[in-house]
Amino acid sequence: MRGILMMLGVVLHSAQLFSPERSWLLYHTESSPFAGAVASVLHVFRMPAFFVVSGYFCILTLKKYGGRNFLRIRLRRIAVPLICTGLTLNVIQAMLLDWSGWKDSGWFNFFVEGDWVSHLWFLNYLIVYFLVASLVFFFSKKSFVKKMSAFQVNHPERMLFFTLFLMPLYTIGLRAAGLAGLPLYWDLAGIIQGYDILFYLQFFAFGYWLQTRPRVMFALTQLKILLLMAIIALGAALDFFWTNESTFILKILDEYLHMLVVWFSVALCFGLFYRLTNDPSPIFRFLSDASYSVYLVHHLLVVVLGLVLLKFQVPPLIGFLFTLAIVMMLALAVHKFAIAKSRVLTFMFNGK
Repeated sequence: MRGILMMLGVVLHSAQLFSPERSWLLYHTESSPFAGAVASVLHVFRMPAFFVVSGYFCILTLKKYGGRNFLRIRLRRIAVPLICTGLTLNVIQAMLLDWSGWKDSGWFNFFVEGDWVSHLWFLNYLIVYFLVASLVFFFSKKSFVKKMSAFQVNHPERMLFFTLFLMPLYTIGLRAAGLAGLPLYWDLAGIIQGYDILFYLQFFAFGYWLQTRPRVMFALTQLKILLLMAIIALGAALDFFWTNESTFILKILDEYLHMLVVWFSVALCFGLFYRLTNDPSPIFRFLSDASYSVYLVHHLLVVVLGLVLLKFQVPPLIGFLFTLAIVMMLALAVHKFAIAKSRVLTFMFNGK
């Protein structure tokens, strides 16, 4: 599931190239409402679901290897590809954007302001979360985890629904803390933003918690798809209706509904993945193995192809689908015929 969520980044950035919002690194003169809708939908659940899965596997790996080995394995898996991609592929990407006139921040700002991280921003957050999780695990000497795991949940589905309806309050509290003057909106060299790392922490912690509650985790995969879709549709409709309201109460309600849609979209994501990809498959195995490589290299490929397509009057919908197909095939080929074949490249771009 984590691998597929990463590969959806190819869909996202291909869509942003033709999105009406025109908020990406570059964009086509003609836009596609469909591409914009795809990008908007993916924004709702992709990274929240990714951090939930990461939190789940974090404690699973901690229990298997212990704190020290966990950090050694996970930091190598994350930090090495982050640095290697940032200093090679992302530098080439910056050169192309500078040459084509789409971005001119200067090389000093490129490194000092964190532009070298680009699409790998979430890896910095994972490093912080893994460090904190390993410290909690180490100082508790595993007793904390064992006690939490031993705690029995009599009604896992009820607890899950209660938790999903409760979790939006975290974001409301976070925004309230920022409005109250707490220093949440800081920036560390452009690679970590204070509010963002606290925002995504809720999803990582939720995944961490799910691993200690096997029955709740199982209940998450068994929720009725139509019910989840109905809650998401109702929440999204009400959120859209109250988006421009100016009263304080309605603003809070609007934020609550937005985050409710996010949380139930994450739940829907788990339910669909469990039903559709739970059986062993050589195709999904290959995609899972290739997903890290695909995500690392795809961004540069989208930029290159995007610059080429800008020279032609390509219908935006066709351009989106063409970009998606070509970039996906090229990225998979890079993994299969280059990265997976070389021990050096495997270490540089997979941390193995």
